[in-house]
Amino acid sequence: MKKTRNHLFLWLLLAALPLPGQGQERETLRFSRPEWNFGDIREEEGKVTHTFVGRNEGDEPLVIVEVTATCGCTVPSFSRKPVLPGEETPITVTFDPRNRPGSFSKELSVFSSRRERLARLRITGNVVARELSLEEEYPFDFGEGLRLDGNFHSFAYLYRGQEAATQFEAVNTTDEPMTLRLEPATADGFLTFTGPRELAPGERFRIGISCLVPTDSPRYGTVREEVALLVNGRRAGRTLTLHGIAVDPPQTEGPAPRMQPGETIIRFGTQRRSAGSRTLPLRIANTGTGTLVVRAVESQPGIGCSLRPGERVAPGKTLEATVTLDPGSLDYGAVSKRLLIVTNDPEHPSRTLRVTAIIED
Repeated sequence: MKKTRNHLFLWLLLAALPLPGQGQERETLRFSRPEWNFGDIREEEGKVTHTFVGRNEGDEPLVIVEVTATCGCTVPSFSRKPVLPGEETPITVTFDPRNRPGSFSKELSVFSSRRERLARLRITGNVVARELSLEEEYPFDFGEGLRLDGNFHSFAYLYRGQEAATQFEAVNTTDEPMTLRLEPATADGFLTFTGPRELAPGERFRIGISCLVPTDSPRYGTVREEVALLVNGRRAGRTLTLHGIAVDPPQTEGPAPRMQPGETIIRFGTQRRSAGSRTLPLRIANTGTGTLVVRAVESQPGIGCSLRPGERVAPGKTLEATVTLDPGSLDYGAVSKRLLIVTNDPEHPSRTLRVTAIIED
């Protein structure tokens, strides 16, 4: 009995010991200076490097197999040659300050062949930003010497009856006066513009664009507006694009509906392209206290949905619908399509569901 107890005690003791790679770090690789401050770095002068030197203070050879950094701007270089006890090994770290103005602090972790973290290194400093060229400040060339800092803006939700606004920075890069006029390239009539009409040579200015979906408008769902720019009477080669989803204004009081789809990914699995259309069920539950109203349903080519604007779901009830897939209209391979449902749910006015399939011969 005593021998059995001793064996049990020994087994428990061994089980409590950490396995290789577990427990605390084995700090056998020591760096006298594990941190390095580059100070001020001028961005235009490019990459900087520093070499850390570690010493194996253990009793066994070690091999560095990986040095990980917290950012792609920080690249380590090291040797995988075994480091004998008492020997030193260098780790060179290169930092790229391009497009990273301001202070920085980057950590690197050094791992051994046993997946133990041998050490942590850190580089710090401050990047002094370079002066940008006009092409970098205003990367979008609209022609005739007009450049802008962007050509697209997303308003996210466009609450009906509430104006949403944005602005673009622009510059006349020529040494001649310029005239500028904006006009909608779409006919919804939701946009208004502000900005100068006469521009001096080299003048920097702002183009303001506001979008308002009227409360009494029947429009719900995706709103995509194109804005044409006329420079010196000629239409520019680019347009400004504005995007948003028209929804009900936020509800602050009273019973509120809550839309809860039964599934967010509708999987059709593998389908033959030569087969006919396939359908799967879609359940929309109302977990709120007010009546849920479907405002808009948008689907991409190849899929459809039986939900229709105006359908209503009482509190605590579920609406049964279907999603349709037309394999014959889709390309071979993996397919992922978007199904957008807009409702009067004040917390989540729109829900995007994914419809997936694999189309084969």
